[in-house]
Amino acid sequence: MGKMTGTKYNKYIEKFTHQDDRLIDVVARTKALSKEISDAEWINSPQSSILKRELNRYKDLLEEGIHYEPKF
Repeated sequence: MGKMTGTKYNKYIEKFTHQDDRLIDVVARTKALSKEISDAEWINSPQSSILKRELNRYKDLLEEGIHYEPKF
């Protein structure tokens, strides 16, 4: 069997990762963190700096091509 790429590969990955509670969807977490940071900055929360560090870490993972990270 040949190597799966493109849409076929994405559907294969989605099938298993949406059902696996042991993985973090890095793209979804990045989006959620962006919103959390915006909200934290709006209320002037000291939590925003911690969230920014976490967001930078997930952005680095995305740049490396990592879209799912294990929770363990």
